[in-house]
Amino acid sequence: MKASQDIIEAINNRLSVLLPTHKPLDYNYLVEKNSFHVNDDRYGVSVGDATKIDSITCAFTITQRFNIILTANYSSVDQDDKALMNSIFKLEDYITMILSDLYKNKIGLPNLILQVNPIGIDSPLIIESSQLVILSSTIGIQYRYAI
Repeated sequence: MKASQDIIEAINNRLSVLLPTHKPLDYNYLVEKNSFHVNDDRYGVSVGDATKIDSITCAFTITQRFNIILTANYSSVDQDDKALMNSIFKLEDYITMILSDLYKNKIGLPNLILQVNPIGIDSPLIIESSQLVILSSTIGIQYRYAI
């Protein structure tokens, strides 16, 4: 579906502006397959389920979920998990900033997007062997296009 592709491209464009020091993930669905040797500050977007909404207009209205994925490294040289917690807090701050921007600006697609609804932030996934934190957030996007 072209609309989903347009939305993913628009979200990726916003992420590149909001997180200029981050690089896009090569694998958005199998995040662990990415190489994190050079730069662990990465972002990605994946598409989720979609539901058609009944309407009486000559348009097709859909609500679809999209996942925003952020990664960061942490140092395990400390005797506690302060570095890990700091990485998690940093990613949560980024997610909050991103959700606010996407909500306010309708992802930069105001002619397509009807609503952007932040749904939530998932629990962080920690890959200890790579000293990596993965945090994702789900947003619901309602969009309409002519039939």
